[in-house]
Amino acid sequence: CVIAVNSNEKSTPEEIADNSSLLELAAAGSPLFCTGCAKTFWLDLKIKAKDGVGMARKKAIEMAENHLRDDSLIFSLDADTLVEPDYISAVAKAFSDNPAWAAASIKFKHRIAAGAPAGMQSAIDRYENYLASYANGLRSAGSPYGYMVMGSAMVWRRAAGKKAGGMRVRAGGEDFYFLQALRKVGEIGEVAATTVHPLARCSARVPFGTGPRLIEILDGKFTAEPYPQEIFSVLQKLLDAVASQLPQTYTVSLLNIEPEITQWLLRIDFPAVWQKILQNTPADDNACRKAFHVWFDAFKTLKFIHFLMERQKSTACDLH
Repeated sequence: CVIAVNSNEKSTPEEIADNSSLLELAAAGSPLFCTGCAKTFWLDLKIKAKDGVGMARKKAIEMAENHLRDDSLIFSLDADTLVEPDYISAVAKAFSDNPAWAAASIKFKHRIAAGAPAGMQSAIDRYENYLASYANGLRSAGSPYGYMVMGSAMVWRRAAGKKAGGMRVRAGGEDFYFLQALRKVGEIGEVAATTVHPLARCSARVPFGTGPRLIEILDGKFTAEPYPQEIFSVLQKLLDAVASQLPQTYTVSLLNIEPEITQWLLRIDFPAVWQKILQNTPADDNACRKAFHVWFDAFKTLKFIHFLMERQKSTACDLH
């Protein structure tokens, strides 16, 4: 078990004092650090604010990797996340049953702390439904990136993490980009046999994610309405066209599906991109489809979905 205690140049005196107290407890062998692991390590990290939690996770992971075999599993948790008694055994069994998994998203349900602001339960429920609507929408459309993303609810194989280039160093979204890289290495599974319980808390320490979104929901600045499912029907048309056409006809067929698909693909110069992919990919359907999904990854998929939603809003405004 590796515990990363981190601060940066923007940390407040109170936060630094809290970290110092925590490290003193660790050095003294406090029961707080008796996690049941054979060995427990803690890191006193001074990182740059721009590197954020991504750097903290990366340093902890690198420490763990020094003591693990390639077939070992690495579990990622936040300090305020609770797990159920069968957490490790349920996850280990799921990976044993699914050797093609490079990583997995674990079922999660946020808990509410005593003294939380009024409306917190409703806010986190709405946010979780919002996240689920996106993952379910991608999955229903046939996207290989249809999984839940939560930094405190993911596990991966050590060898896959190394092959994917390791944890991303970012102030926010490090879990999103790391899982994207892992999906290009292997499958991302879902473990529903156990649940992790992160703490629902308002926080502005990261530019985006659960903490900032909860602030926006409670302030009435973000509705957290589920993604409209018709958006994913358009995505499915794109992915179905890719799956059903021979590699040489991708460019022609994709540019004649739906006006919004054509508009977006031309905007990003897809014909030129696809020609480069074909030049560097074996001429068979499976290889070309895989190459397409490596290029049309989780980030490009998200941009495409947001493009469709903006078009939908513009159309609605025009009708009024």
